[in-house]
Amino acid sequence: DSEIAKGHIRQGADVLRMISVYEEKVKNGELVHKVRLVADGRFHKNHGPTYSPTPSREELLILLHICAARGWDYWHVDEVRAFLNAPKQTLKKVYAKISGDGGYWEIVKAVYGLKDAARDYHDAVEDRLINKLQFRKLELCTSVYAKRFSPDSVVLVYDYVDDFIFTGADSTAVVNEINDFRKCATTTDPILNADLLLGMEVTRQKDLNLIHVTMKRRIEDLRVKYPGAIKTKRNVPMPRNGYALRPQDFESFAPSKRRVRFADEAQCALRCSRCQSLRAVHGEAVFIRK
Repeated sequence: DSEIAKGHIRQGADVLRMISVYEEKVKNGELVHKVRLVADGRFHKNHGPTYSPTPSREELLILLHICAARGWDYWHVDEVRAFLNAPKQTLKKVYAKISGDGGYWEIVKAVYGLKDAARDYHDAVEDRLINKLQFRKLELCTSVYAKRFSPDSVVLVYDYVDDFIFTGADSTAVVNEINDFRKCATTTDPILNADLLLGMEVTRQKDLNLIHVTMKRRIEDLRVKYPGAIKTKRNVPMPRNGYALRPQDFESFAPSKRRVRFADEAQCALRCSRCQSLRAVHGEAVFIRK
């Protein structure tokens, strides 16, 4: 009702303009055109808490290290229309105006563009994993969760906003947890040992206990899309004093020492002496010029 909305607006409720955002995305080798309505958050004044944690790249590399070292499979799951599945938590009223429409629309979900949308979605995911699926958050990781079934069986979930990576020693237990997770949210089909994770290309050699991670495709896409941004070509993206070994030295490592390599223009091998959990890893990074 417009009169009710106007009454709330007179009492201080925010009114935000909705903007159409168009996006081109390559999916399964095909160019896909997407459009979504996003709130103009510049005028979102009466919002709730905004902080939303995200895991570090190092946590992902350690997780992949564990998968490589122990021979675990991993699955990638992406939640569909993620933020719209989370309720707006603050009780303060927020209304939207859409071009060409004279009415006011009350926002009841974590719409993209709201200043507290990311926080609301993170809280919804945490509630889903902890309270509904009985996972526990690791003490030193803001977005990594674990569920232990026995001393030798544990399922780990790495949450990067609306991307989820499931792994564990028992593949059947992992698949069961993925199925339970998908009962709570609309997701894409799980991808076993996905070769594309969070913009990185992943290649696996199980016989060598090796996972190779690069960002060459992403870097090339950006180079083609923004040619004017490249002023000085850099072949070495990290300080030269970070390199401890030559490429041929790496080949001499025993297969049991080869765990994870990541590279854009360089490669890095993570050698770990122990890995009992995500926070009990003792290792050293060896950077190698390509």
